[in-house]
Amino acid sequence: MTLSAHTARVWGAVFSPDGRLLASLTYKNRQRIGLWDVATGRQLRAWGEDKDPFACLAFLPDGTSLLTA
Repeated sequence: MTLSAHTARVWGAVFSPDGRLLASLTYKNRQRIGLWDVATGRQLRAWGEDKDPFACLAFLPDGTSLLTA
């Protein structure tokens, strides 16, 4: 899958427990987190942050939340 909405190197990625979603983490001038539908490759949501960058991503075991640290 190509994450075409990202314009910077992907520093981290994690699949949801059911494998239907992929969360990705990039950093270049600004932190970006993308949430992707694995079946279609479509970006469902994106977040940006100018402050301290996140270092990792994880889904809760039930897949209801995405955690960052």
